[in-house]
Amino acid sequence: MSNRFLIAVAALVCGMLCAAHVKVFVSLSPMLEAVEAIGGRHVEAAVLLPPGSSPETYQPDARLLNRLGKADAVFVIGVPFEEVLVAKLKASFPKLNVIDGTKGMKKRTFEDGGNDPHVWLSCSNMMKYAENVAETLSELMPDEADDFQKALKKYNDGLQKTSAKIRAELSGLEGRTLLVYHPAFGYFLEAYGITQLAIEEEGKEPTGGYLQKALRLGRKLKVKAVFVQPQFSPRSAKTIANELKCRVVSIDPLPKKLTDGLLKLADALKKGE
Repeated sequence: MSNRFLIAVAALVCGMLCAAHVKVFVSLSPMLEAVEAIGGRHVEAAVLLPPGSSPETYQPDARLLNRLGKADAVFVIGVPFEEVLVAKLKASFPKLNVIDGTKGMKKRTFEDGGNDPHVWLSCSNMMKYAENVAETLSELMPDEADDFQKALKKYNDGLQKTSAKIRAELSGLEGRTLLVYHPAFGYFLEAYGITQLAIEEEGKEPTGGYLQKALRLGRKLKVKAVFVQPQFSPRSAKTIANELKCRVVSIDPLPKKLTDGLLKLADALKKGE
């Protein structure tokens, strides 16, 4: 057996080993960053929520369910569209790893008492999410566990630096109340001492009475902007902005790249105020 043949076989085996990976799904695009940063070449990751869709109203179809049946793990975080999806997954694929990515996170609730699912807008929560990802990947690929832990430390160190930058950017807004259309930013704002006042009434278009209440509070607070997001109609926000003679500023709670998105969010909030 020639050395050339042995080298070719070794190269083939090495290539097969290097190509080994697991297939995972995450709920939303911001969560993809953590999985790819920690898993690297060992992970093939995809997002459940299609671009432009709302996590409150999206309805997964049979095609997505079939794709999930071939996955090694699915990381969920408690957004509304997951409720039906998770039930179907457990019924159709009982051996599939459906992982609660929010384990260890500090949760908050809305004013009406419902759970706030926007956990990805908190750097500290995303550090917990990253820990859960590293733990799951280490169980699926134990030979790569050391690499996953090293990548976890690097990613979480980056999140800490990002949080420090945001705190510096938003310095001076502590104690302020910002007027938003959809109450998606509680985790983000509370981390830096800021409160959100939502135009939406319990997740629905506001009634006339609620709009008047928002106007009174807006005048009292002397708001300079109404913050809207691209996933929802800004009609009511524009009505209030016209009454308050303030601007409408668009901010996206579903950035494709989480770290960059959080920094851009802080910049937009600072400029809006």
